[in-house]
Amino acid sequence: MRRRWTGSLVAALILALGAAAAALADREQIALTSAGNKAASAAVLRRSDLGAGAWQGTAKMPDLNQSAGCPGHNPKQSDLVVVGAAGKTWASNGVQFDSQAQVLRTPEMVRVDWNRTIRGSKLLPCLKYNLQKSLGSNNRISFITRLPVPRIPALVRLYRTVVVAHANGKATPLLIDSLVVGSRRTEITLTTTALYESRKAVTRTEIALARVLARRAR
Repeated sequence: MRRRWTGSLVAALILALGAAAAALADREQIALTSAGNKAASAAVLRRSDLGAGAWQGTAKMPDLNQSAGCPGHNPKQSDLVVVGAAGKTWASNGVQFDSQAQVLRTPEMVRVDWNRTIRGSKLLPCLKYNLQKSLGSNNRISFITRLPVPRIPALVRLYRTVVVAHANGKATPLLIDSLVVGSRRTEITLTTTALYESRKAVTRTEIALARVLARRAR
């Protein structure tokens, strides 16, 4: 990649998209177990999942107390129980993958959460609303859309937001993709940040990773 952007912008984008994808307006019950955390750790992105490159990895526990809602989209969460959580971020040459996994107590809870939070027409406006609040005056959302995903034996959605970042008199289009996977008792969110010009390669990688993550879910 030829250009770089500030870490604060990337952090804001990941926080906004990750929070909105989880839609924690009504918080889940937290009852972490060693088995649940182990299952979550097994589900996040690994170095072996990525291709060549000087990938730098950072483990980070998801913020389970985070609450993010938006007008008209406040799905119920308090009857869901999280028993495991883990996060891992990988970055190399201007591309960043932020993966987070939550393990719920039962597969039925994953299906219920998916139907409440992801399905329907309210999620895209909610993503845009939360992200717009996090952007500074020098950055603007160009568009946000849902991308098609080939058939995968899991619940899968892929959303793309394009942001134009302005710095030093230059406008740089960035893509921020949110891949959401639900399988068995596990919910996984993979947030990708990269230059918009690399969108074709990024999309191919995300589809391949969606298959890997869906197989890995416990």
